[in-house]
Amino acid sequence: MTLTLDRTTVFGDLKDFLTDCVSPRASQLDTDAALLFSAFDELGKRGWLTPKLPESLGGLGLNTSEYQQFQSILAQYTGALAFLQT
Repeated sequence: MTLTLDRTTVFGDLKDFLTDCVSPRASQLDTDAALLFSAFDELGKRGWLTPKLPESLGGLGLNTSEYQQFQSILAQYTGALAFLQT
């Protein structure tokens, strides 16, 4: 499956955010609820809480395969945040 430029950008932006903002404090997310929900809120601000919702309704419009890739990327950096996002 070949991702469109938009999907490639979404996954790239997600990886950048996780690398820069989540990875340095990933272990703290498991023990600090305020920090976890702050990161969760940031996912929402970036539109990443509705990955399967159609774009016409404000989501990313990811298909099942793309959603699995999205979840896989998120889970590589933080299981707690990936769990909340599902």
